[in-house]
Amino acid sequence: PLLARGNFNPEFISVLSHKQNDTKKSKIKVTYQREMDRYTNQWNRLHWIGNNYKNQNTVTFTSTYEVDWQNHTVKLIGTDSKETNPGV
Repeated sequence: PLLARGNFNPEFISVLSHKQNDTKKSKIKVTYQREMDRYTNQWNRLHWIGNNYKNQNTVTFTSTYEVDWQNHTVKLIGTDSKETNPGV
């Protein structure tokens, strides 16, 4: 619940722990990646022809969080996204 309020996607649940004598704050980087295919359908006046081109577009999202172990809080520090089109 705390992580969901700190901008984590609610579909992902995590449990974080640390050593008692460790630092009071930690930075965590979370990366999500999505690969997309491209589908085509063509009619050649006799029948349909379809093609599936795999991994035509890749989108990567990275979020950096700071965990304050002493106050039990999570703060979003920054986000970054990158898109590549290897099949184009």
